[in-house]
Amino acid sequence: LGLTQEQLAARLQVAGLALEQKAVSRIETGSRVVADFELMALAAALNTSPLALLDEDKSWPIGEASVL
Repeated sequence: LGLTQEQLAARLQVAGLALEQKAVSRIETGSRVVADFELMALAAALNTSPLALLDEDKSWPIGEASVL
């Protein structure tokens, strides 16, 4: 998608999730735990499924990973 961390944080805030750029950075580096409701908001903001965000090896076919 080519989003900056700031742009992603802005999308999340518009959706009602109060995450700042710093929190997005910590999520990206793996130094912050993501709650289930945050995972759903992140997936929606990134136009993907929660499962696709959890799948480290990206082995799921797109159709099977689509939850939203």
